[in-house]
Amino acid sequence: MPRSRAFEPEQALAQAMVVFRQYGFEASSMDKLLRAMGIGKGSFYKTFGDKRTAYVEALKLYGSTELAATWSHLADPVHGDGADRVRDVLERATAAAAHADDKHGCFLCNAMIDQAPVDADVRALSQTLSEHLHSGFTLAIRDASGARTWSDIIVGRVAESFVSTYIGLWTLVRAGQDGGMIQRIIETKMMMTGIKIVYE
Repeated sequence: MPRSRAFEPEQALAQAMVVFRQYGFEASSMDKLLRAMGIGKGSFYKTFGDKRTAYVEALKLYGSTELAATWSHLADPVHGDGADRVRDVLERATAAAAHADDKHGCFLCNAMIDQAPVDADVRALSQTLSEHLHSGFTLAIRDASGARTWSDIIVGRVAESFVSTYIGLWTLVRAGQDGGMIQRIIETKMMMTGIKIVYE
């Protein structure tokens, strides 16, 4: 009877995700990864193959956990009007900026800057996850009380602009920007979107 692994691969991958999110691909040394994952080199290479594969798998895990939760909040009317759900999601960046131990940003946003320009797999996965995020914003905007008469084209464009805002906000968090500035950007974005649609 074959021996079972002494660790849970998904739990180990979740810890690798934390390391990659904090340090990026290049600065995530094997020593840092193995310590965080609680495994040895043999188990790492047998399970994940190499560091780059582990990075891609960690990004997939981020998509199916953290980003899936974000999408669910955007899509679910139980969380209020669509505009409220959009604001809720954006203001998570404000909350993160207020905590010294939570400034590592969004792993997807980090990956788009860190590895997407040089790795086709990361670039394709980042695009897929961004499109999924876009669909969440689209559902929320369609459900916003002030946007129910907007055309699909306008809804799609506004959703794209909110994806860009989301990425930009988390990049500012990663850079250590003040939470007050981030909150003002959110408030201005919400206001400008409303003004723009009024004058369409």
